[in-house]
Amino acid sequence: PLPGPTVAAAIPTVALNHVSRETNDVARLSAWYQTVLGFEPIQRPAFPFGGAWLRLAPNVALHIIEADPDAGPLQTTPRVEPRFIRRGPHLAFTVVDVDVVLGLLRAHGVDHHVNTVPGTSCRQVFFYDPDGNGIEVGDFPMAIAPFCE
Repeated sequence: PLPGPTVAAAIPTVALNHVSRETNDVARLSAWYQTVLGFEPIQRPAFPFGGAWLRLAPNVALHIIEADPDAGPLQTTPRVEPRFIRRGPHLAFTVVDVDVVLGLLRAHGVDHHVNTVPGTSCRQVFFYDPDGNGIEVGDFPMAIAPFCE
């Protein structure tokens, strides 16, 4: 007979370090995150491939990584209307004023969709970066729970 499943302790993680995005155009994607979402460039080690490291204060890091040509074509998620992003892969950021965000997205020419979290006053705004990665911003509380009031 086969042995039963092994039960092991959870890995003792302490924090999220970074999120990465793979791209064929590091300069374009890096500039977009700096210009539209306010990330700032930070020092990156001299890896043997292109990339950029960005930070959104105080502790969110985004690593833009040059696609590896030996891995085949870059896999992308088909772009659908922004209103569908909430049920697909996306990054989410907290903002102070959704109305300011909406004005800035219009000024940058970024198509977006606004949703109100049911039973709350929290608004979510969904849009894409230039590579088609889903982004969400909202006036969420800084604590994870309770979500919104």
